[in-house]
Amino acid sequence: MPEGRVPPQSIEAELSVLGSMMLKPAAVSQAVELLHAEDFYRQAHRAVFEAMELLLRNGEPVDIVTVTESLKKSGLLEQVGGISFLANLTNTVPSTANLAHYAKIVKEKAVLRALIDASTEIAGAAYEASEDIAEQLDDAERKILAIAGGQTTGAFISAKEVVFDAVDRVSELAKAKGGITGLSTGLATLDSVTRGLQPSDLIIVAARPAMGKTAFVLNVATHVALQGGTVAFFSLEMPREQLMHRIFCAEGQIDATRLARGELDDEEWERLVKVADRIMKTKLYFDDTSSTTVLDIRTRARRLKAEHGLDLIAIDYLQLIQA
Repeated sequence: MPEGRVPPQSIEAELSVLGSMMLKPAAVSQAVELLHAEDFYRQAHRAVFEAMELLLRNGEPVDIVTVTESLKKSGLLEQVGGISFLANLTNTVPSTANLAHYAKIVKEKAVLRALIDASTEIAGAAYEASEDIAEQLDDAERKILAIAGGQTTGAFISAKEVVFDAVDRVSELAKAKGGITGLSTGLATLDSVTRGLQPSDLIIVAARPAMGKTAFVLNVATHVALQGGTVAFFSLEMPREQLMHRIFCAEGQIDATRLARGELDDEEWERLVKVADRIMKTKLYFDDTSSTTVLDIRTRARRLKAEHGLDLIAIDYLQLIQA
């Protein structure tokens, strides 16, 4: 944060959020959904919010007694201002019904502070010019997109938070009872083994040349898109029109040779039009730029995710990615 200037903040809004959480049980879960502890400007407010969030996650009531005890256990009670500070929180709330508005103010100020920090880092890196320009641009874009996405760049995640997420994931798997928990590939046998394509999975399809690797990956990508997923297909060898022809053949059961020659009968044309209509309604995106680097792929995928979401990235094929 630049020296000599007061960062964007609203202490009143922060106190109103914490006071609402203390007064109204339903406000606690609402506030936790809208804000993170890092969104609060004052460290004391962060500590109180974290204590309330922990109580909520543990299924315990949130009131002055439980919050006081939680802060005592963590050794932070006196640092936040003691019991008197907690007791006074309930007197700072104009109306608990306005919690969402208070939280919005806190979030906006946090975003402005993050934007100032990111801009300062970007400007400093530009003055130093120690990195490759493409890397600098990617780093700058990553910082801004992270703020836009409500994320905190370069932040540690506590084991406590990871435990909650991991337990939630296990619960999802248990509810599925052996069914698909990820993205279906469209291949029942494969889905039964993998339970679908899982988030953050890195899957490499390996085989000898001309064994159908591209066709396999394209079929999976098409199936995911037809099921409503957003798919980015990077083709470093085959033009996008040729890929679409393959989709026409696979989905419309059209002979590839007849399609290549344009020798389709009326029935085949009808099937092609139906397939084309279905594909046009999907969120399947192609990038057939031949000279593509890992940095290019990451940047384009990040932009696509920001604009349309992103469920699956397919790359055909890895060896052609430029260093």
